[in-house]
Amino acid sequence: KGVFFMARDLGIPIVPVSVVGMYEVMNPHSWVIRPGGDVTVYCDAPIETAGIPDEGIEDLANRVRAVMAARVDAYWDAKAKESGK
Repeated sequence: KGVFFMARDLGIPIVPVSVVGMYEVMNPHSWVIRPGGDVTVYCDAPIETAGIPDEGIEDLANRVRAVMAARVDAYWDAKAKESGK
């Protein structure tokens, strides 16, 4: 959680960044990228960190994670609907 403490101490917001589609273009056992897949990068709204006490850092991390997880979950839900699962 060090990055959350650093952002808070510097008074800068955290921008949740999520990447979806890499599973289809990257083989998990290789660095070779397979062409033809779509990769999408989402930069969501900044989450303010200024004034958050030490006890609130875990909640901040959970908020950032929730934003990122929502993008990834939506991607996999759409994939499941496409395949009829």
